[in-house]
Amino acid sequence: MDKELITVISFLDGEVGTRVREYWDILDKEMGASAVRIFDQPSITLQGGLIDQENLSVLTQNFQRFGEKVKPYTIEISELGSIEEHSIYLKVQPPDEIRAVNIVVNTFLGIFCSELMGDYAPESFIPHVPLALNDLSPATFHRAMDRFSGMPLLLSQTVTNLCLMKFEEDGHLTLLKRAELKSPG
Repeated sequence: MDKELITVISFLDGEVGTRVREYWDILDKEMGASAVRIFDQPSITLQGGLIDQENLSVLTQNFQRFGEKVKPYTIEISELGSIEEHSIYLKVQPPDEIRAVNIVVNTFLGIFCSELMGDYAPESFIPHVPLALNDLSPATFHRAMDRFSGMPLLLSQTVTNLCLMKFEEDGHLTLLKRAELKSPG
């Protein structure tokens, strides 16, 4: 049976989303880094995995109800992070609140997926917002880090959504279901 690659992300709106789009534009125009555009808008990936079509159908049907049980969470961004010399991201703080969401999403997807993404397992999870994904050379990496070093990075946002996405054959993502997170009460 064919497996699909899915992921659960939270879209970032407001000032954080606007600022990240500005950074994406700078990286695209000045460094030629545009791989991050597989995402239609800035986001945080919480977990993903391989799933068969039958389980994907059940997951999609239950995703809204699952999302209603997750509380909105607040993120703060104040610094850059990197992976070797090919990827740049914004570090998400404080980690405790988003790590709790990651654990809940990990547990939920584990019910449906035959395999989960190891980098997003709770013990490996590094909350981040991607700016450049594997498409910087060492030279453009250093230019980008210098370019962003003087820019204001202090951002904060309450995240109010979880989105179930499917990777398409061309590498882009399709939104299958969006769940709005609700505060208790």
